[in-house]
Amino acid sequence: MLLLASALTLTFRSFAQLTNNLVDGRYLIQSSGATVKDARTGLTWMRCSVGQKWDGADCQGAPERLTLSDAMKRVADFNSGKGYAGDTNWRVPSRDELGGLLICFHEAEIVQEGCHTQPVGTGVAYTAFPGIPDRAYWTSSRASDGSPVSILFDTAPLYGFSDPDEGLYLRLVRE
Repeated sequence: MLLLASALTLTFRSFAQLTNNLVDGRYLIQSSGATVKDARTGLTWMRCSVGQKWDGADCQGAPERLTLSDAMKRVADFNSGKGYAGDTNWRVPSRDELGGLLICFHEAEIVQEGCHTQPVGTGVAYTAFPGIPDRAYWTSSRASDGSPVSILFDTAPLYGFSDPDEGLYLRLVRE
């Protein structure tokens, strides 16, 4: 009986540890701290926007505003040489992947994640993604007319269609 109780205690502690290690109830900080793994999707995200640097506690500097062409070049740069955080398989997220970082709320209550409808307010997991500007980000998705789709982190509607020559922010993801 004591052995069973010890095993249950160990299992509970392990579960509590895993739960306590999740940032914003969803993201597991990776060893370097510069990336987080989404416990729901399995995707690994850069914590900082491209142009910012992770200093061990926060994102420092200003994120870069990039044209779509420059954004694609930056992805290639991250994937050549040493990569980022030791990985060389970074990519621009899809509309749904990047939109999945948004949290929608009505008054003080979270009503959905992903924000596929017009919410009263939106937010993002700021502990997992500190220093995120409330502006538009590139996605890899295209509209039916071929226009690049962006995600707006400042106001609804949450999805926009952007001119490829416009300077938007970039956050990368990997499987």
